[in-house]
Amino acid sequence: MATIRYTHGFNLLHQVIVGWGVILIGGFGLAAAAISILEPVWNSISKDFPNGVRTPIEWIACVGIWIGCLYLLFKAIVCPLSPLPTWLYLRLCLFVPATWQDAKDTGFLFEGDSSGKWYPFTALRKVPRQFRREVLHEFAEQVRFGTYGIPQRRRDRQPQHPPRQEPASTIPKVDPRLAQARKVLGVTAQSSAEELKKAYRQLIKKYHPDIYTRSQPELQHFAHEKSKQLNEAYELLVATKNGNGNHL
Repeated sequence: MATIRYTHGFNLLHQVIVGWGVILIGGFGLAAAAISILEPVWNSISKDFPNGVRTPIEWIACVGIWIGCLYLLFKAIVCPLSPLPTWLYLRLCLFVPATWQDAKDTGFLFEGDSSGKWYPFTALRKVPRQFRREVLHEFAEQVRFGTYGIPQRRRDRQPQHPPRQEPASTIPKVDPRLAQARKVLGVTAQSSAEELKKAYRQLIKKYHPDIYTRSQPELQHFAHEKSKQLNEAYELLVATKNGNGNHL
């Protein structure tokens, strides 16, 4: 007996309505309409054919027309609507203000791979609403490329020639650790201690490990790594500010 593999309810609904309804029923209906249109032409061509030849040709033609109709329906309806279950799941279950493009970009998280693994991501409901799209895309990028920062595919596309060397006198002396820490928190060298604290608290709301305690290991690891980056960046910048007056 055939079984339907699905992840969430919208995925099941999409498979039943689009997969079984549109493809099978619609395919038969479209094929029947095409056959009825072509039947007079075929009768005029094959009227002198013996039955032993005419019947097999008719069966082959009917099957071919049906397969062609299935292909047309798949390209015209199924492919354009493939992000629909993800879009509904994001909007109605996770309450993410997702766009259609968001659903296309992150659908692989919710539709399941060949082994049926998928990420319900229910912890996203605990993240402040204005940050949910950002967290969703960051986790999707981690799963897709398996790394933080610049994905491997993007690194491969970058030019391999060495950067142009500037004269030593024109290169500002900036500690790369501080530059990275500012980038993580989204602050500048002129940010005050209060601005540092505000930026840190705002960001930690998105990635605090307590939000993801009941999530899958990949999500827990994602939250742990992101919060670790934030903590290290904040501690470094605060220590630098306390040690060097008002300069980061």
